Amino acid sequence: MNSEIYNTKRRVGRTAKVLTALLPMIATGLAVVASPSASAATTITLGTSNNFAVLAGGGISNTGNTAVQGDIGAYPTVSFTDAGALVLSGAYHFGDATAIAAKAALATAYSAAATSTPSSALAGDLGGKTLLPGVYSNSAGIGVTGTLTLDAQGNPNSVFIIQTPAGLNTAAASQVNIVNGGQACNVFWQVGTTTNLGANSDFKGNLLTNSNFVGGVNAKVAGRVFSLTGSVALNSNTIVKPNCVAPEMLFVTPESKTVAFGSSSVSFSAKYQTMVNNVATTVGNPTAGNVGWVVPVCAATPAYTATSPVGSAVITCTGGNGGSLYVLDHSRTASLTITKAETKINVVGSSKEKMTAGTAITFSGTVSPKNGVGVCTGPVTFSLDKSPLTGVAGVYAITSPVVTTNWMNGSYRLIASYPGDINCLASTNNSTEIKIGTAEAPKSQNVVNAAGSYLSPFGKASFNLQIKSTIATATTPVVVTGKVKWMVDKQWKFEGTLNSYSVVNGVGTATGTGTLSNRNRSDRKGKWTPATTGASAVTIKFTVRSKGDDDDNQRLASFAIGFTGTAIAGIPALPVLGPLVVLGKSSH
Repeated sequence: MNSEIYNTKRRVGRTAKVLTALLPMIATGLAVVASPSASAATTITLGTSNNFAVLAGGGISNTGNTAVQGDIGAYPTVSFTDAGALVLSGAYHFGDATAIAAKAALATAYSAAATSTPSSALAGDLGGKTLLPGVYSNSAGIGVTGTLTLDAQGNPNSVFIIQTPAGLNTAAASQVNIVNGGQACNVFWQVGTTTNLGANSDFKGNLLTNSNFVGGVNAKVAGRVFSLTGSVALNSNTIVKPNCVAPEMLFVTPESKTVAFGSSSVSFSAKYQTMVNNVATTVGNPTAGNVGWVVPVCAATPAYTATSPVGSAVITCTGGNGGSLYVLDHSRTASLTITKAETKINVVGSSKEKMTAGTAITFSGTVSPKNGVGVCTGPVTFSLDKSPLTGVAGVYAITSPVVTTNWMNGSYRLIASYPGDINCLASTNNSTEIKIGTAEAPKSQNVVNAAGSYLSPFGKASFNLQIKSTIATATTPVVVTGKVKWMVDKQWKFEGTLNSYSVVNGVGTATGTGTLSNRNRSDRKGKWTPATTGASAVTIKFTVRSKGDDDDNQRLASFAIGFTGTAIAGIPALPVLGPLVVLGKSSH
């Protein structure tokens, strides 16, 4: 072996550091419109030549700074000339048994690639085109200007075989990109004559050329450079032997899901089992330096919304590009089943109060999914649980409005029924009751009789409050009689009559008129003087608490009072109605 071989071997120790600084071994690319795929391709077995990055039949030469990852060798011509600095990560085999066996395996692989059956001819220039997995051929030679894209369609085991009995020439700065999970180890270029790679070009795949190979300055190969009978001339090139690796498996959670029509929350997520920082909703690199990584995303076909109809959808979770560090299992599917929704009927318009026979009543019903959104179509029908004329139990259909003439006194259950539709289940609602009976005379209730002395935030107060309202319904007074006496801290006092009263959420409100008086607190012997010209209007809000059922024992729990009127000059500002304040019982 000559001195160049010896000197090159001395530089092997620097290999790892130099290669680490070089460009990624597996390039990424942008998908474009794909051409029809050729016939299905079967991978080419490289045998013992698999460990080689560069293998030649007519010798190897190098100029400039070249880095090679993988073995390098030649046979039967075993010459190697290094006029530059070739850094090798691998072993040298020139004319030894390993090189001889590798050349024999190369001859077999070349023959297999050349005899693979293509489905159609290629255009001579592949620049700007996208090829799907398969076998392609061009008898006049192949060129690459611009970018050639090889689309693996999510299958990391996809095979591409590109044949020509003539030559292969790539332009300066041209690129061969592999996208959607493909691997350079599964791309084979069978070239019948010579191969020339343009300066600064980026090439992918196993190059099986019959004659000479010439690498342009700074051309990169993610693959192998094999010459069956010719020489290999390198010039500041980077050649990295690819290894087929098992793809990262994409997992979808859940694998299937069933939701009711109208459900708004449906989510599927996908991740790669062994990746770091693999979050389905965040775009980022799973590891530092992984250029081009795209996080998996999931989408339904057809698209799902809360109002999607009953049926099924296919959830496709796509992993996208694995970046520079990963080969990806491109996509996985899950299933979504949408079932009919349980429904609820809302009945409106019917009165729950007892009515006399002959009263007209109206009612209607609307239907919606019980636990979601969306529209349920179809009618709501109504019936009674017994005959209003005879009282016999059964199903008696009625429609709104209905006049209850000749109805028997009693209670009737109004039943709303919904038959369902393609998205919604049938349901009933029997919560509404219709009562027919003799009209009752208005009765007296809401009697308030509270008196005593209290401690309050505005001082010691004395109260004498009496209210009685005669009402027709639970909260609407017809006649109100009442009176109130109030004095606070010997500064203000009021005595008057009440003429309105109502109760809302347990808080009573009464209004009336009377005489409001004031005296100067600093003058204990001072006289009471009118606070307003004419009568003063009063508004009282209060709650009461009782002992047992005895109204005479009622006590005020909380209280607020306010006055309006024309204040006499020199009188302090009239007390205004504020929020309810809790009262304490005075011991005096």
